[in-house]
Amino acid sequence: MKDERVIYFSDSSIQQVALTFDIGENDSNEAILNTLAVLTKYGVKATFFVTGQWAKNAAGLTKRIIGDGHQLACHSYHHYDLTKLSYDEIVAEANNGASAITNAAGVDPRPFFRPPYGTINTAILKALRDTGFTYCIHWSLDTLDWKYPFEREIVRRVLLAVRNGDIILMHPYVTKTAPATDTIIAKLKERGFGIVTVEEMISGRTPLRL
Repeated sequence: MKDERVIYFSDSSIQQVALTFDIGENDSNEAILNTLAVLTKYGVKATFFVTGQWAKNAAGLTKRIIGDGHQLACHSYHHYDLTKLSYDEIVAEANNGASAITNAAGVDPRPFFRPPYGTINTAILKALRDTGFTYCIHWSLDTLDWKYPFEREIVRRVLLAVRNGDIILMHPYVTKTAPATDTIIAKLKERGFGIVTVEEMISGRTPLRL
């Protein structure tokens, strides 16, 4: 059952989707650069949920994401399952993640947060509220790009299921994600979809009461 306090998708009356990319602690910078190149090719802006540890270790690439016009959002500090942590530990993960991203890129990722693995409970939502994150972002379409062995399966999964307002989950460290993203963007544009950041997609939406 979906938690009404969490954003899974947006307005279905508008033909647009948000591409979102999760970056963990030790993800391949080369693969991420390939994904950025595809987005630049089409002039598409996406949302990158990055861990603080990755941002600390890859400050230059973190700045590059912002410099290319994309949205940076917080994916905690470590890529831990937050449901297994205490309230105080969750607060530390959220604060430390935000601080590391700010130090690396010069921008505060608040108020947008995506918990690692998409796991959510009341303690997480309370900790997010208490640390200034008023939007907990999930997804409505999971490409499972980390799981599928072939690019065509990722593309097929998106194109068969995509709907207006979808928030699409991808992982740029997977080598086949960049070429799959290339095809997905081209096909979505052919169908008339706009592709925006999460911030643009939910602009004007009242922050959820966590």
